[in-house]
Amino acid sequence: MDDKSAIEAALRGKASPDTIRILDEAYNLLQAAENRGFHRFTAHVLGENVAIRKLLDRLSNVVSRRSSGGVSELVFVRRRAT
Repeated sequence: MDDKSAIEAALRGKASPDTIRILDEAYNLLQAAENRGFHRFTAHVLGENVAIRKLLDRLSNVVSRRSSGGVSELVFVRRRAT
């Protein structure tokens, strides 16, 4: 199962169609960046956004975290499907 299929299977019945569409677009953006040689990404998320932090922990390898003023900076690489 590829990364995209794994995301869709995990969210089936749990997420709105809009959420699935946004994640699909994010996946395509990461894939396009990797195709151009970018493999490390940075996300700035509100510290209280537990859902996105859990999603990044599950689907990526977070290589560093910093928090300041209620915003977390997460540097990550995409985890490959096994």
